Amino acid sequence: MRFYYRCLSLFIALSISISAIATHIVGGEFTYRYLGDTVVNGANRLNYEVTLYIYQDCNSGDPGAIADDDPAFFTIFENGSDVPALVDTAVYYDRQLGSMGSIEIPIAIANSSCHSGLLSGAPERCLLRKKFTRRYALNPGGAGYKVVYQRCCRQNSLSNIIGSSEQGVTYFCDIPPSGIHNSSAQFGAFPAQIICMGKELHIDQSATDIDGDSLSYELSAPLVGASADVIKPKIGLPPPYSKVSYVYPYNEFNPIDAIPPVIIDAQSGMITGTPNTIGTYLLKIDCHEWRNGAIINTVSREFSWTVANCQSIENTLVVDAGGDRSVLVGEKVQFNVTGGDRYYWSPGTFLDNAFVANPVGTFTKPGQYVYRIAAVDDSGCSGNTEIKVNVLEHSDVYVPTAFTPNADGVNDVLTPIPVKGSSIKAFNVFNRWGNQVCGAAGGVPGWDGRFNGELQPSAAYVWSVDYVDTNGQTHIKTGTSILLR
Repeated sequence: MRFYYRCLSLFIALSISISAIATHIVGGEFTYRYLGDTVVNGANRLNYEVTLYIYQDCNSGDPGAIADDDPAFFTIFENGSDVPALVDTAVYYDRQLGSMGSIEIPIAIANSSCHSGLLSGAPERCLLRKKFTRRYALNPGGAGYKVVYQRCCRQNSLSNIIGSSEQGVTYFCDIPPSGIHNSSAQFGAFPAQIICMGKELHIDQSATDIDGDSLSYELSAPLVGASADVIKPKIGLPPPYSKVSYVYPYNEFNPIDAIPPVIIDAQSGMITGTPNTIGTYLLKIDCHEWRNGAIINTVSREFSWTVANCQSIENTLVVDAGGDRSVLVGEKVQFNVTGGDRYYWSPGTFLDNAFVANPVGTFTKPGQYVYRIAAVDDSGCSGNTEIKVNVLEHSDVYVPTAFTPNADGVNDVLTPIPVKGSSIKAFNVFNRWGNQVCGAAGGVPGWDGRFNGELQPSAAYVWSVDYVDTNGQTHIKTGTSILLR
């Protein structure tokens, strides 16, 4: 059904009185899709499809409250006005999802996804996602519209929120002014339900945008709406909306006890951190859409995590980035990582793309750079690895820091190794008294730990290497290596 209107008069606020305890809401998200313009009776209309997802606690949530979520009540405000432009009290769940209009989301253990075994310290979890979709033909307006949903109450015993079981929620989406045709970003993977205490997180909460807008992410505070007295208001309230009240010392930027703290990468939407306290915590993610250097829309996802003491047999992804690299300043390097389906390089310095398996690095400054690569596969399993890149101003030589001349065929000779095309001219080794125990010209294997045929004792020895770089410049490099027997 579509609603065509100019403006409706203010409705008398009505509410449904429900005697049962209504605790059941775990989270939600509200999105929209632009369907194009039409002309009705000579007037232009903007066609939008809005979709509300509600996450419901089907383990300890009130069954009556879960059932009474259908239908949902939407209130539409023209931005800048406190008077509802439309009240829709007949938004029923998506019947294609079955008789209950829900899908049960499989329990996912965010930082122990590849596991078998048991969990201790974690309550039972059951999570439903209910979908409500409605299409509207809106008058072209100057300021756009806000579609609002309010409902009570949140789930019991949230560790970071005061009085969570008596607080309701406010979810909304902002449809832009008529001059901006836009579909909101859509979050990808389901939110995780359980995260393991003391284990590092790598949770992908990124979104996609069919318009090709740039996206950025940040944590924010969930909003309050409805109450234990007015559980399901037929007419939602206009903005502004109050934030939830946090238990000290939690806040929107510190929602979970964690060292390092739980943060979200502004570019990738990857949540990281290491939780260290058992409990259930409420979070909210804002995804901003950027066009022509300005934010044109924000879509939010709200959800809760249960931090548990996980005792399981884990199978972590094996992530392979190859060996460490030595490169010259200005040189391009093609990396290639295997083991996952999505990759996150940190830091992204000198890389053309920090979120692919095979970024190209162009190194403009000398130094040693360490990259940490986190990988996630399509089933949620994760793993990580590191790779070191030594960026040189010119070609160089490498001499091992230790060798073991015990005739086992492994590391028996201390040998200088050319790096990036250098040419070795001489290699000399001295003992701690300054006596030369080896003098080898270029092309000679190196030092075998003997002097005049005699085995030399275990100790640190000073060496020097004369070499020519690829630019024809001569260099002398010195250092120490340990002889081990």
